[in-house]
Amino acid sequence: MISMLIFFRTIFIAFLFSPTFFYAQDINSEGREFYVVFPLNDTNGIYTPNFAIYISSKTDTQVKVKRNDISTDYNFTVKAGELYTFSKDIDRMDSDIELTKYEEISNRSLKISSVEPISVFVFNNKAATAEGFKVIPTEYWGEEYIHNCYYDYKDRLEWGSGFNVIAKEDQTEVSILIRDGANGTTGFGKTVNGRVHEDSIYVVLNEGEVYTVQGSGETRGVFDISGSIISSNKPVGVVSYHNRVSIPISIDKKQGDYLVEMMPPIDTWGRKYISLDLNRENEKGDYFRILAGEDNTTFSVKWYDRSGNGNNKMINSVESITLKNKGDWYDYIDTKDIDQNQESIKGVAVFEADKPILVHQYTYRGNYDFGLFMTTLPAIEQYVNSAVFVSPPNIIIRETSRSTLTLFAIGDSSDIMKNTELLSSIIIGDLQVSYTYPDFLTSRIPCTNIYWTDVAIGGRGTMTITANTKFGAHLHGYASHSSYGWPAAVNYKKIHDPQSSIETSDIVDQFEGNIISENPTNNDELRIRVSSRIEENAKFYITDINGKIVKELGEKSIIGKKEFSFNISDLVSGVYFITISANGMNQIIEFIVTR
Repeated sequence: MISMLIFFRTIFIAFLFSPTFFYAQDINSEGREFYVVFPLNDTNGIYTPNFAIYISSKTDTQVKVKRNDISTDYNFTVKAGELYTFSKDIDRMDSDIELTKYEEISNRSLKISSVEPISVFVFNNKAATAEGFKVIPTEYWGEEYIHNCYYDYKDRLEWGSGFNVIAKEDQTEVSILIRDGANGTTGFGKTVNGRVHEDSIYVVLNEGEVYTVQGSGETRGVFDISGSIISSNKPVGVVSYHNRVSIPISIDKKQGDYLVEMMPPIDTWGRKYISLDLNRENEKGDYFRILAGEDNTTFSVKWYDRSGNGNNKMINSVESITLKNKGDWYDYIDTKDIDQNQESIKGVAVFEADKPILVHQYTYRGNYDFGLFMTTLPAIEQYVNSAVFVSPPNIIIRETSRSTLTLFAIGDSSDIMKNTELLSSIIIGDLQVSYTYPDFLTSRIPCTNIYWTDVAIGGRGTMTITANTKFGAHLHGYASHSSYGWPAAVNYKKIHDPQSSIETSDIVDQFEGNIISENPTNNDELRIRVSSRIEENAKFYITDINGKIVKELGEKSIIGKKEFSFNISDLVSGVYFITISANGMNQIIEFIVTR
């Protein structure tokens, strides 16, 4: 019996780590199918220097772009390592591609398909407003999302926050729960078509169709449909945006800018994030919004100054903030009436939660000295070993643009030689990061094994990053009247499945668990020893060989070394995995039951 179980175990492990097993690979931003939409930037009819779709690939590949509303196809070749720009200069890629109708079905989208994996980014540039986003391949779309952007903004015109829902299959049933995340009740604002807090929308979309919901823009810093929940019976894509807004909200109309980001599905959100403030003359920090993926989500944020080599001085923190409802969000400061001399979260920051969260980072306008944009931070659980990204070559309007890659990578603070080896393996194009930025080797974020640096990129088109360690990154760029921010290196795996966990060695305050009872075993008791350097609340559960949870073991508090016993008398013969989950990190330990 034991030999037979070990045989099946060997087959399973071989399958788990084979190239075709979904969770054994980096997913990052590459794919073979994408849908692109252009949410309305500012106002319809304003002069548009460029709409652009940037496409890059590691290998030569054939690409087709199909514009769904006019049934027009474009076919071309993307060369390995070269940037292909599909823009308004090409026939039918003009301002009529923007989505300008609300709460009705539109087919104004573009489908992009390729033979080999590609990366796709979108940039929308008008006279005084610009932003862009990384397009998530349809392979990694999900069935549940939460919209997030910013407050409606009434100024000389009525500009609102909204979202687009895109279907890739016929008969996709979409349910939308409108939520006023700012107020949590009715009476403060409505959508363009009069929907209010807790109204529901049901719509059926076919392949390539889009449904848009947007705030009316009749309030300024009062109504915000961020927190609205989108669910479907088949995978969809969601793009969140704002026509034009200022952060802080009190800044006058001359400072307004466009915001846009493609949202990751809730089941790809993490529990731990790292941020770095945007380095500029007025170091007042940045605006962050933390979004809850489940009810009763508790999180903390600690931020430190930039210098200190892991012993950085703590600037401030917020502890044990609980978001009661799924879709609730938190701002550290009230950005509606902020004094522009007031500091926000700055330096390096660590965000930790007991349940999945999403963290967005925004710039400030006005005295904070450059263009507005939002970007989705990569969760530590979603770091990768390689990535392809694009630095737009044409965001320039009146001056040379500045693009910067913010890079976070997992090192080893306990071993200088190993740390140097890991961080020195990171190559961007032909640039060895640690050689050009030697401070990278010592710039550790407190209480972690994660190191950071800013890398000057400029408008260099297609870029690749490779490494022998896990890393995450986002890119931003700006000039006088244009700016953008988007993720550059991130996974989109379903991280709450047992086989999709990352290694725990990136966190200094990690936990470690071992089975101390007989293994294989025919006993009714399974004994585990767990150790942690700090106090952790760890959740324990058992999955079978197919990844199905077969037994919930509850939550235990651990600090130092502790032993736990679990009754497994109800488990039949087979291969099982016990998962220990704490602070967004999972450790999976195999055991075999023989009866």
